[in-house]
Amino acid sequence: MGHWGRVLHSFTDAVKHHVHCCFASNITRRVSPIGTTLRLDRDPRRARWATVACLLALTNSLWTPQPCHAEAIPLTQEEFRQIGQQGFGDRGNSYAWSTAYFRGKLYVGTNRNFACIVRSIRGGSSSGTSDEVPIECEAKLTDMDLRGRIYTYDPATDQVELVYVAPMVPTLSSDGSTVLVPRDLGYRSMVVFREADGTEALYTATFTSGDVASGPARILRSADGQTFEALPGDAVNDRRFLSFRSLTIYDGRMFVIALGSTEEDSVLLEASDPASGAFEVVSEPAFGDPVNVAAFELAVFRGYLYIGTATTSAGFQLLKTRATGPPPYKLEKVLVEGAYKGSKNQ
Repeated sequence: MGHWGRVLHSFTDAVKHHVHCCFASNITRRVSPIGTTLRLDRDPRRARWATVACLLALTNSLWTPQPCHAEAIPLTQEEFRQIGQQGFGDRGNSYAWSTAYFRGKLYVGTNRNFACIVRSIRGGSSSGTSDEVPIECEAKLTDMDLRGRIYTYDPATDQVELVYVAPMVPTLSSDGSTVLVPRDLGYRSMVVFREADGTEALYTATFTSGDVASGPARILRSADGQTFEALPGDAVNDRRFLSFRSLTIYDGRMFVIALGSTEEDSVLLEASDPASGAFEVVSEPAFGDPVNVAAFELAVFRGYLYIGTATTSAGFQLLKTRATGPPPYKLEKVLVEGAYKGSKNQ
């Protein structure tokens, strides 16, 4: 880029910067029944003087742009309200386990009668009631409706709609008979991904359990928000994996944590083209430290992909990576030993 090219580039950056500041300074907040919206200040006097001030600032600093100091607009307690009550009208819905905003609606993934599943996983009887589980559990989990569900909430109409229910699939019970069980026990992560052809699709990670034996966990894809299809591919259909967690987009790629019944089955998967199902393992065993037994969370912050792990006796670890070069990717420790608060800080 020549001298005049650099001058033009600087001028363009300055204009964009101050137009942003001018716009921000003319915004006010409006609280409505469906939430908080932002709008341009229509008071002509305030808007006129704010615009004059912005133009003067632009004239004065085209060559030396200054930081924008538009006032932040924090949320307040009064701006939050409940939009779903008693499991969206179905008390069998235990958790709102995942959410994503897609095609103008909020998508919510739930699990079902989950306290009964937890009791079974922990080896306790799943019948009767207890202080831990103040609901009635059937003697057999397969006698309960455990099908995960996906709902939408439309802020324009204030309506909730059930859009997907896990299908039932046959499996062999302990006595050798064939029974029908839910393919998915819940939906614990969602993310919207823009694919190479420009299509935006909603991806949903599922949870299963060996106690129900419905098959490995899946990742579902929907381009229209109504039809959900399981991804193909060996990695996302590996029978070792009982749960996928924390779908996350980083550097144009999709990452997800896969969890199984053993420590060796907890890995980080990556795909540049998730619709094809072409995921691969990109983490070292035990995420680079044998004390780690699983990873539970992913987050993107300041150019890094962060990973939160769990251990049996050493507290959680917080790791980060740039996810560059050939996998497995190098992981850098940020926090160890439960952030130095003890082994039980997981």
